[in-house]
Amino acid sequence: MNEKIRFYNAAIGFNWLALAIWFIVGLAGGHFLGGVILCAISACWIVPMTLAIIKARDELMNGIERSHLVLGICSIIFIWVVSGVLILIAYTMCAKCNRHDQVAFPNKEKDSEEK
Repeated sequence: MNEKIRFYNAAIGFNWLALAIWFIVGLAGGHFLGGVILCAISACWIVPMTLAIIKARDELMNGIERSHLVLGICSIIFIWVVSGVLILIAYTMCAKCNRHDQVAFPNKEKDSEEK
């Protein structure tokens, strides 16, 4: 479980780093206002998703394992590939989630054996 928590902590750190990078990119244009506006626009996605990752990490620390597949995919699309991949790696380590996938897709193993 500690490994999964480390992945979530790293994803949180990369999200805050992404927000700082967007601020620096906005400042590179030569205007402080541009940096603030670009940072505010990107913060509309980064902050709520980072809070969702913090909530997922806290649930995991309390022993609650849930699927965070959608959170990982949205992190890849909207924030940064690195943080999304870290969440997806933590998802693959989730034993309960893997059992749920086998219940939801019972023919998954049969299809792979036939090929």
